[in-house]
Amino acid sequence: MAESFEIADLRVPEGLALYIRANPSNWLFRVAPVRDPDQPRLWCLFVEQCSRIGVTGGTFEQHVSMRGMSRQELLDTLTQIRSAPESWLSGTDQRELSSWLHQACGAPRPGDDQFTRRGETVDASLASKEEQVAKETAV
Repeated sequence: MAESFEIADLRVPEGLALYIRANPSNWLFRVAPVRDPDQPRLWCLFVEQCSRIGVTGGTFEQHVSMRGMSRQELLDTLTQIRSAPESWLSGTDQRELSSWLHQACGAPRPGDDQFTRRGETVDASLASKEEQVAKETAV
């Protein structure tokens, strides 16, 4: 079963940041505007995988997208994401981000005994062992 994405409701707004919830994995992704590191007068989107709303930082994946946007382009992009995240993610400019989001959803959430990866239920402890072996045998 493929992941679908929707905007998560916030009890306390975080400025221009928003959260996208993946279903059925239930992963959350915080999307926040930041200055483009290559062009500090312009903006980009910083997408951070997180386990709960308001909890960021951990050892989860991160992705930078939509580099080089003006302030108005940034505001227009955030409006598009809020109104139709699935439609925005299916755009040709978002292929890399969409692929990254789907890949990130294949990881177990902290505290989960089982999770869904590529449509199959996987035991989280076995996946953790597989990941450890892969790190140890990496060339």
